[in-house]
Amino acid sequence: MLFLAVTLGFFVENQREHYTEGKRGKQYIRSLIEDLKIDSAKLYFVSSEFKKISAAVDTLLYDFDDFGKNDPLQFKRQYDLLHGFPDFIYTDRTIQQLKSSGGLRLIHGAASDSIINYDSQVQDLLLELTSLGRAYETQGQLLNQHVNMKALRDALADQGAAKNKKVNFFLLTDDKNVLAYIYNTVLGYKEYLFGISQQMDGLKHMAIELISFLEKDYQLK
Repeated sequence: MLFLAVTLGFFVENQREHYTEGKRGKQYIRSLIEDLKIDSAKLYFVSSEFKKISAAVDTLLYDFDDFGKNDPLQFKRQYDLLHGFPDFIYTDRTIQQLKSSGGLRLIHGAASDSIINYDSQVQDLLLELTSLGRAYETQGQLLNQHVNMKALRDALADQGAAKNKKVNFFLLTDDKNVLAYIYNTVLGYKEYLFGISQQMDGLKHMAIELISFLEKDYQLK
């Protein structure tokens, strides 16, 4: 009789623990779904901006023989175009909690695997964005070295004046090898932007699919 009571008590305690862990796991999933929704919106926005910049840089490259010449406003727009891109900030609050607290053990096997895979893909994207940042810095240093900002500022200040009808040249060099290096650097930056935008599109679809899977697996709809 005593053995039966102990066994029953153990069973009840085990069921209570299982229920509590299941409830905590579901709370994590709800929080993660909110993070994924934020991520998917961010990925859509940043990817769209990367594509716009890439397309505009492509136009610049098409007319590269005129880069740095004549119209100061046009050159200023081109120069600004090559200085800056939006950041993607990973919404990883829930995943970090799952990792640090050992909470992944509370998540169903298939769901846990999908979450880990998504996090791995985001980490790959963040590495690519770090590399893009380095390419951007290299490009910026190159432009700062070869763009005559004083000539550009003077020409912008003289907009509409008769003397502004002269031919302007806003680069500090006309060396063909240097110009080819600038072209190649800007081309690499443009292709990097477009490639990462494609990677973001794939990750956005992964986030949306993961939301759908988790909602179905945890019966949240």
